[in-house]
Amino acid sequence: MSFIDKTIFSIRSRCPDVKQEVDSRNVADDDRIFHTPFQTDAQLQEESPEQMLRKKTNRLLLQAVLNKISAA
Repeated sequence: MSFIDKTIFSIRSRCPDVKQEVDSRNVADDDRIFHTPFQTDAQLQEESPEQMLRKKTNRLLLQAVLNKISAA
């Protein structure tokens, strides 16, 4: 045997046990991940248009105040 063959055999003997294959997963895991109802951002949004406008206005006013302070 050559040196390379001896090295390969010594490495193989120290390898841990082979892990389970991907095919051995539970079907329940796949069902939980892939078969849940699809939700979009529009469905998750619960704010009314008035609340969104109020937030946007507050953010713009705050930005204007900060810009005025930094310009002074």
